[in-house]
Amino acid sequence: MNGAILESGFYQHGETKRSRRIRRTFFVIIAALAFILTLELVFHLIVSPRLRVTHLRVFADRGLGLSDAEVLELAGIQGNEYFYAIDEANISKKISEYAPIKTATVKKEFPNTLKISVFPRTPLVLSLATLSGSSVPIALDEEGVVFQIGPSVYNHNLPVISGLTFQEVSLGQRVHRTLLGALEDLYALRATSPTLFSLISEIKFVKKNRTSFEVLLFPRDYRVRVRIGTRIDADLLREILLVLDVFSKQGIIKNLVEIDFRTDKAVARFKEE
Repeated sequence: MNGAILESGFYQHGETKRSRRIRRTFFVIIAALAFILTLELVFHLIVSPRLRVTHLRVFADRGLGLSDAEVLELAGIQGNEYFYAIDEANISKKISEYAPIKTATVKKEFPNTLKISVFPRTPLVLSLATLSGSSVPIALDEEGVVFQIGPSVYNHNLPVISGLTFQEVSLGQRVHRTLLGALEDLYALRATSPTLFSLISEIKFVKKNRTSFEVLLFPRDYRVRVRIGTRIDADLLREILLVLDVFSKQGIIKNLVEIDFRTDKAVARFKEE
């Protein structure tokens, strides 16, 4: 009987010690969580509102002609903004409103750094516009955006587009949306077949009505106009150049006025004797 009583008492005593350890463990965990929560509250309510951007890093293509200070001015950044008040998407939008800039990425790095990367538009074609009564060159990209005017146009070895009307022109102006398909074709041609792209001298848009147009293409090495409808690709350009090369070898290219590639069979028109 005494042995049974002793064993029961020992069991109860051991159980009590385990319970104390478990309670102590829970207490430590709860205390730790409370401490962490307190630190987070202190950070968010007291520390973070006082964090300011003190390091500004700007990465911009120097071809844009913009200094770091000018990029920050476009962004509306003074250099003393609160870190958590920075709206990255809004700043990116502000910078991209400057026509020569295609995109801008803005990224915050804790605790006090703001990184801005700026990517320029690339000229695809040139055109002429009237500015203060004088004709000036303008550069457009594949989106039809005018982003270089006059002296800022530096790449003159690009196809010229004509048939557009620019009575007055300004940075950020866009061509009519009906012309974007042709510009996208030229962009794809330059990406996949840059040699073929370089053989285009001029693209002329001929308006048919208010919503449609045709394209006249002028190859760089031949004084011949080529009617191609509304779109252009590498296969069509190769076919055009092949036909022109045949006419050249036959010695009749000097009398060739026009080739019509709008149908399955090319039709040539020569000068009348």
